[in-house]
Amino acid sequence: MKLVFSPLFFLYLIALNGNSLSAQSDAPEFFVDFSTAGKEVPQGIGAGINDLSNASEGVWKAWSEAIRPEGGLARIWLNYTMGPMAKQVQAGLYAKEAGLKVFLVVVGAPENQGVPHERAGTPPKSVDAWAKQVSGDVHTLLKAGVPVEYVEIWNEPDLEGRWLGTMESFGAFFAKAGKYLRKSLPSHIRLGGPGMASGAGPGQTYFRALLKACAQHRFQPDFLSYHFYSSYPSDNECYEYAKRIQQSADEFGIPEPELILSEWNIDLPHPTAPECDDHRAGTFYISMNSSLARTSVSHSLFFFLQDGFWEAKKDYAGQSVGVFTLNGGPKAVLNGMRMFRKASQYPQVSVERKNAPWNLTCLATRSGPRGYLLLANAFGYAEKRAYHYVEWAGMDMSMYKGKNQLVRGFVDGKYGVERLGGPQKDQSLWEEGKRLILETRAEMSLESRPVKIEWAGGKPSVTGVWLLDQNHSNPLSNQHYLQEFKRWGTENVQRAVDLLGPSLKKNGYSNSDIAKAKAVMSQGTSLEMMKAVQDPQNGLDPRLVADIVRGMRFHLKEVRSQAPRRLAQHPGSELSEVSAQSVLKSSARGVLLDLPPWSSVLLELSWENVPEDRG
Repeated sequence: MKLVFSPLFFLYLIALNGNSLSAQSDAPEFFVDFSTAGKEVPQGIGAGINDLSNASEGVWKAWSEAIRPEGGLARIWLNYTMGPMAKQVQAGLYAKEAGLKVFLVVVGAPENQGVPHERAGTPPKSVDAWAKQVSGDVHTLLKAGVPVEYVEIWNEPDLEGRWLGTMESFGAFFAKAGKYLRKSLPSHIRLGGPGMASGAGPGQTYFRALLKACAQHRFQPDFLSYHFYSSYPSDNECYEYAKRIQQSADEFGIPEPELILSEWNIDLPHPTAPECDDHRAGTFYISMNSSLARTSVSHSLFFFLQDGFWEAKKDYAGQSVGVFTLNGGPKAVLNGMRMFRKASQYPQVSVERKNAPWNLTCLATRSGPRGYLLLANAFGYAEKRAYHYVEWAGMDMSMYKGKNQLVRGFVDGKYGVERLGGPQKDQSLWEEGKRLILETRAEMSLESRPVKIEWAGGKPSVTGVWLLDQNHSNPLSNQHYLQEFKRWGTENVQRAVDLLGPSLKKNGYSNSDIAKAKAVMSQGTSLEMMKAVQDPQNGLDPRLVADIVRGMRFHLKEVRSQAPRRLAQHPGSELSEVSAQSVLKSSARGVLLDLPPWSSVLLELSWENVPEDRG
């Protein structure tokens, strides 16, 4: 992910001193027509996941039992600059057991394995040799029983350093590799990509260059994919990323490619992102998928399943973006997933945005006498939202390079928008960008946010209410859960050490050897213990060291597979059901509820014995 710091960033800084919301009108935020029959929510929305082949078997089982992701995709990574294919087979089989198909992303050139990060985007020397390697690895996965259905060619070529070449050279590579793979892979496998870092601004420009090359080389990708971080989840819907990509594809003679959001999250650690571990990620998840369900995107693949050991050293420290922590503790985003999966099991009905700002999202579904209403209040960086707006509206941002001070003065009221020096048509866009940033700040500052829903289709009874906020459905707020996590999570390393003793005894080591080894491993994380074991100054026999390392890997895997399922089923980590009276006020044609920033509400509705109302 690369944040875009345009002059609008300074609008946000000044807005921090911010205005209050203007008075709310009497109009509802949303109008829901439960008498209509809408399209099904695509099975792949809310059921996809990225895995870097690091998630334990226990995490896979705990996640799949909680979410039941049948119909989704698992994005399994094969990065040749980091090494040849190895763990992808096991990860793919875990995905298969969970009911998912595999979406294989292939990036980097084998000849560049181990190169410094700044050169990892070096193009392959030979397109055919690269595609031949990919084809061979896909066949290996298929032979092992991995259900590969999609192959994504490359990852984020539009980010600096991810492709050390021009847009045009990448387009040619993409098309030529795709043509080779089309001939060498089974016909059921869908080919495409390239996991563009953004669906806005430069990402749209890059897509056009890629599609032009595809037309020139006569390759028709089956799907096009992009990524999303940090901005408003509803930007996908509001600023029409998928629609604009498909329009470009149609212009270049590529009809109706599938659109896939192959990587996304609320944020990435820099160096930490506490919001990834708490209720904010869960609410962002609901908002993102509720909005995507109103677009042509068919799959959304959350990034990623379990915290990465290469970046996270502690649990619940905001150091990584997994659904589960290093030691298998579920985060609040798991409950966001649960809420969305529950609501999306039925077809959508019509939802009309009336007085709602775009931080509010609403998904309504119904099948016969049963239905759901799912609401979320989520945000992103205000400056990114404003940037996406002006880009969508047609502003050329290159005209304002070096004018940050002027932009700041405009927002501060020192002088008018004309001082910015752009064309007259941009003036209203600057004013709207300023308004959007101030609106974000005002909405985020509210402690209470009334939301009025009006509906048609008969007045249902509310049979269930679930809440996700700082104090509900958030494992970090539940002391009983945290105590259980400490017992089942953070004590995993010591459990593995305890199991190691008998296995070393079977291998013929004496009690004194085992005691000495345990003394060396008396404290620290598993990585710190292994470092101590392998330190020559601690005087352990090399053969004993090798057996300890092997044994700890085995036993850590064993105990870590037990913890996630138990922890995910703990009452403190499951959805919090609350009374309807504590959240709702009923009216003749709908409900009024309080939806403060970073909260979500799921209503279960019933029309049993309710007369139909189409008015």
